[in-house]
Amino acid sequence: MATNINKGYFTRQIEKCAPNVQSLAGLIQEAGVKQILLQVADGDRSYPVQGETHKHAEEIINEVIAGADTMGVDIWGWARTYGAEIDPISQAENFAARINDLGLSRAVIRAEQEAGHKWTTQAARLYMQTLTNALSEYGLLENTILAISNPVEETTFPLVEFLTACRVIMPYFSLSTTEGSLTTRLQYYYQAYRTTYPQHVIIPVAMAYGKQKVRDGHSFYWTARPDQINEFLYVCASLGIEHVNFWSWQDIWRDQTLWWAIANWTFQEPQAMQPSSQATPVTTQAQATPTATTTTTPTDAAATTPTVPPGEVFLDVPYYSQEASTAVYSPNDCGPACVRMLIGWDRLRKGQEDPADLTIDDVTRAAGIGRSTSNTRQLRAVAQKYNLTLNYTDRAANSMSIETIKREIDAGRPVLCLINYKYLTKRQSDFDGGHFVLAVGYNDQEIILNDPLWSGSRMAEGKGFRVPQREFQDAITKGGKWFSVPQGLLVT
Repeated sequence: MATNINKGYFTRQIEKCAPNVQSLAGLIQEAGVKQILLQVADGDRSYPVQGETHKHAEEIINEVIAGADTMGVDIWGWARTYGAEIDPISQAENFAARINDLGLSRAVIRAEQEAGHKWTTQAARLYMQTLTNALSEYGLLENTILAISNPVEETTFPLVEFLTACRVIMPYFSLSTTEGSLTTRLQYYYQAYRTTYPQHVIIPVAMAYGKQKVRDGHSFYWTARPDQINEFLYVCASLGIEHVNFWSWQDIWRDQTLWWAIANWTFQEPQAMQPSSQATPVTTQAQATPTATTTTTPTDAAATTPTVPPGEVFLDVPYYSQEASTAVYSPNDCGPACVRMLIGWDRLRKGQEDPADLTIDDVTRAAGIGRSTSNTRQLRAVAQKYNLTLNYTDRAANSMSIETIKREIDAGRPVLCLINYKYLTKRQSDFDGGHFVLAVGYNDQEIILNDPLWSGSRMAEGKGFRVPQREFQDAITKGGKWFSVPQGLLVT
C-alpha cells in the first residue's frame, strides 16, 4: 500500500497553465506536482503549432525543462499520435526530432484509438521501428525512457507492439460511472497489466476533464467530481501505485474544486466502503406491500437493506442512484431518480413487480428535463405518466416540516423532499445546491434518506443514508437561492 502518491499532469498548452515560469513553479510547489507531461508533437507536426503564440509557448517549454530540477519535477514530453491515418514513419521521425531538440530523457506516446485514428498492428510496428532507429541515430535510445499511454478498455489496441521499446505503460481511465465501477476497473486492469507485463512500470492516468458525451443518441455534459478523484487516488494507493497522472492541467485548473481535491489529497480509508460489486443500481427484495416497520429480519441483502434498530421507522423503498450507468442523460436527474424509486415502491405495494427495464434516463426524458434542473411541477407531471399521483405535503401552505415527514412515514408513505444539500455534512459529493431526496424513515435523532447522489464503490450507501434531524431541518428550511418555501411531495 502506498500512502503517498506522486501526482502529475498532462498539459497541452503549458503557456496557458500560468502567465510565466515563476507562477508555474509556485503552483507546482503549492499543489505538490511531481511530474509534468508537456505536449511537444502532434502527429507529424511539431507542437505547439506555428502561429502567433508559437514562439512564446516554445520559450515556456524550454524554460520549464531547464528549471525542472529547481522546481523538483520530472519532465516528460508527449506526442499525440494518430495510427495509420497519418504516415507512422513521419509521426515517429517528428517525435524523435522533438525529443532530441528539447533534450528530453522521458517521452510518452499518446495513442489515439478513436474513429479515424485506429492503430493497426502493422502501423504500430512501423512507428516503433522508426522511432527507435531515429533515437538510436541521435544517440538517445539507451538513455530515453519511453512510455505508451493507451485507452485501457480498447481491446483492439496493439499494445504489445509498443512494448518492444516502451518501459512504462500509462493506461488512461475515464472517471465517469457510465463506464462502470471505477474501483472495479482500476483493480481489474492494474492486476491484469501487472500479470501480463511484470517488467513494466504502470502509471494510471485519470481522465478528469469535462466534455460533451453522447449516449443513445442524446448529448449530455460530463465532468469529474472530487469524490471520483478521491476514489481514484485511494484505489491506486491501495494497490501500491506510487505515481499517477491526470488529464489535463488546464482542464482541471478551470474547476478549482477538482484541482484542490487532487492537491490536498491524503491517504484516508473511506468509511464503510462497500465492495465494488455494489456499484450497480440497487433494487431491494421488498415485501409486496411495503409498510412502516420497526424490525428487520437479517437477510443476505443486508448490504443494501439497512438494519432497523428498535424504535426506528423505516420504509424499504427500492434504491436507484443518479450516478449509475442507466442515468447519464442529464447531470440534474436527482428528481427523476427519486420518482423512479417511488415508481418501484408504488408497484411493489400494489403487489406488482418493480419494472427492471425502466431506467432513470427513461423518467428524465419523459419529464422533458435536459441539462436544466427539475422542479416539483415537472416531477408531479412525469409521475402521472407512470400512473403515480404526487401531491404536496401540507397542501394549503405548499410546505412541509419534519413533523409532516414523520407523519407521512408513519402512514407508510415516503416523502420526496427538495433540500439545500450543503447542510448534509456526511454526504459523499461536495455538491452544495438544491437536491431531491426521498425521506424513508426516522428515529429520535435522525431522518433516514434514499439519496440518489452516491456513486462508485460507495453507491449502496445512498440507501438508508442517515442525517441528524437538526441538519435536515436546515436543509429543508434554508433554501437560499434554490427555494423560498420548503417543498415536499408524497404519493396519494
